[in-house]
Amino acid sequence: MIETAKELSTDDGIAWQVADLNTFNPTKQPDILYSNACLHWLDDHQKLFPSLFNLLQPGGQFAVQMPNNWDEPSHTTAFEILKGFPNGDELALSLRNHPVHSPQYYLELLNPIGSDVEVWETTYYHQLEGINPVPSFTKGSFLLPLLERLSAEELIKFEEEYSKRLEISYPSESNGYTLFPFRRLFIVAKK
Repeated sequence: MIETAKELSTDDGIAWQVADLNTFNPTKQPDILYSNACLHWLDDHQKLFPSLFNLLQPGGQFAVQMPNNWDEPSHTTAFEILKGFPNGDELALSLRNHPVHSPQYYLELLNPIGSDVEVWETTYYHQLEGINPVPSFTKGSFLLPLLERLSAEELIKFEEEYSKRLEISYPSESNGYTLFPFRRLFIVAKK
């Protein structure tokens, strides 16, 4: 992904690098730190967010977007199904369970160290095509760590049950699309 970005970029002033965000230490203070659907994969936001924010130069901008659909059937159904597996508790550990906190949490975390802190949630109403498309949507993100751990037999069992339940939770509309509400949390702040 980084190599493609480098190739497509026409701005020689951008320093592209791969780094562990838990230990990220740029050689120059950045003007902006932007994260799209990344930080929910990392733990300890109480430490991580201030650490990243403090890397910015004065006047720098911090912008974050994280999925926040953890209480919706697309996510809760996976945990419910795993309860029926003999090793379900262990398998459930591979899924992120509520890694994103409330908007108030992030306001309280960033207000003491930033200015112009804004936090909001937006629900996007994706109109997905195909037969029962929501499982395909979550397979490439939320479910991926779980699917990689399942045996072939467990995978078949899980996918069949998950698809069956989500087809009920997210029925096809009369226009042929499936409406998939998906909430996301946004944060912007200035140092």
